[in-house]
Amino acid sequence: MNYLGIDVGGSSIKHAVMDENYQILTQGTLDGRAESREAFLSAICGLYEQTGRPEGGIAVSYCGEVDEQSGLVIAGGSYAYNAGTNIKTDLEARTGARVSIENDGNCAALAEMAGGALTGVRDAVVIVVGTGLGGGIILDGKVWHGTHKRSGSLSLLLESVHEDLGPAHGYTDAPVMGKACGAAALAQGYAVAHGEGTDSLPRNGKKFFALVEAGDLAAVRVLVGYCRRFAHLIYNLQITLDVEAFAIGGGISAAPAFGWTLASEVGRIYESTYAQRLGLAAPKLVTCQYRNEANLVGALAHHIAQAK
Repeated sequence: MNYLGIDVGGSSIKHAVMDENYQILTQGTLDGRAESREAFLSAICGLYEQTGRPEGGIAVSYCGEVDEQSGLVIAGGSYAYNAGTNIKTDLEARTGARVSIENDGNCAALAEMAGGALTGVRDAVVIVVGTGLGGGIILDGKVWHGTHKRSGSLSLLLESVHEDLGPAHGYTDAPVMGKACGAAALAQGYAVAHGEGTDSLPRNGKKFFALVEAGDLAAVRVLVGYCRRFAHLIYNLQITLDVEAFAIGGGISAAPAFGWTLASEVGRIYESTYAQRLGLAAPKLVTCQYRNEANLVGALAHHIAQAK
């Protein structure tokens, strides 16, 4: 049986026809953003028709918080007009197909469980580095959605406590993990080190890591500081959730220097705290196996599970 997978991202919509073994048969991308809800729904319906109306239905990964059971979009993400609407029921009414929807961070987690880096793992956290930090929490072999369907919102975690912030000012300017550990933080840190504006520096991660590999001291210092903040996040989550593994994804995860540095910083923190003395398990780090197709594979895994 074939299925249509849809990955709704911030700037484009990826699509693929897949079989029940998660093999991608055909795929493509709709560049640009639909500027209205009608255009958004029409685009997905059009893809369903163009791909021959796959009999298994439509599996959607969405860049915002959703109720994975009812299909209600809680937060519209990059598509604000979808907030408070139901993509699942609307697409089912228009196409006659069975439709499912799940948050993209959770889809990444489901993909790694379905034959990826977390195969056979019961408790884990997936962290995907993009514009911010996408996340998925797996407990007892299932995605933990939380009471309000917002678990895994790692970008919103505070990096640290600032006494000058409070009710009078709010926390609008507080440093959050999405900014501290989003992909752009490396270029921004390098710009600060050189006293330049970030616009004058390449945002291509490959170029940054080329500088690291070439021994550029400023780049190395920026990477160590970045990984130290990332390691604090991982350590706190490990102490809180006591999981088997952390799967790290996103383009940055492909850089060997990132993996080495992060592992080093996680180990340094663990060895310098009470955790080791108390015999608490050290965080185990693995790299996500699914990359650009993770959300498509995870959306299908969710779709198939809901049919059972």
